[in-house]
Amino acid sequence: MVQIRRGIRPEEVRAGGEHVLFVEGKEDGSLDQAVLRALLSRMLRIETMGPSYSVRSAAQALARHHPRYYFLIDRDHYDDNFVERSWENFPDPDADNLLVWRRREIENYFLDPPFLVESEYCSAVEADLQTLLVAAAEERLFLDVANSVILSVRDEQKSKWIDLFSNPADFATKEDAVDRLTSEKAFGERSRNVSSMVLKDKLAERFENILATMIGDVERLTYGTGRWIEMISGKKILRRLLNSGVFAVKDANGRRLTGKDMEQEIVRKLAVKNVNSRPSDLGELQRLIRDRVHGA
Repeated sequence: MVQIRRGIRPEEVRAGGEHVLFVEGKEDGSLDQAVLRALLSRMLRIETMGPSYSVRSAAQALARHHPRYYFLIDRDHYDDNFVERSWENFPDPDADNLLVWRRREIENYFLDPPFLVESEYCSAVEADLQTLLVAAAEERLFLDVANSVILSVRDEQKSKWIDLFSNPADFATKEDAVDRLTSEKAFGERSRNVSSMVLKDKLAERFENILATMIGDVERLTYGTGRWIEMISGKKILRRLLNSGVFAVKDANGRRLTGKDMEQEIVRKLAVKNVNSRPSDLGELQRLIRDRVHGA
């Protein structure tokens, strides 16, 4: 029997055909949400969906059924190939409509002094911002490298390392089943791999490899060398820069903004500023969404 629903809310009607971007986090007015809404809110609705694994799981489950749902996550531990494929395919329901930032977090895109100095609220010159950036990054460099080791090990341990059994003939009796299960070679290989992965030498080797990627072929962190601006904890570093005393923001009544209000105002205005130093990923994200929304 066909039933007619009454009292349907407007958002329920829109949801079926509306373009929606789901992102990490909770609805807390965070800095990354302020940036994304400045960049994209005229084109689609932006919703938060908890941690990265929740967003990715939702992408795998929903994209094929809701091709106007898109999903964006931080880079975290994902490698270059995975990240680049997400940009090449986006948006593609067969690829889960999933996009992964090329930098660790959206905040990392604002760690470029040539871009940050373009803020109307900045009183420093580019060289001053470079000095502040390097000092803030040096304080947590080794912490972030060590945490990257943990993330990489943790992610590899979650990989699919054993297949399910498929031949009923091997499990004719309880004894056969227990024997087949306990003699499966994959368990022994898994144990050896995990044990090897967490050996001191292996962990130290991972640390050295990640550190070398971050700082390049120099002895200490240096501006313009390595990929540390992409890989370091952007949230922590950007907050330090914006609260270093070289940015000042006033509201309509002339009162000086502080904390989250100040930070959001700076990045919100800067994200959409049409300057050559703006990181290309911000403009590329706008273009990808615009092409999809207007071409759908």
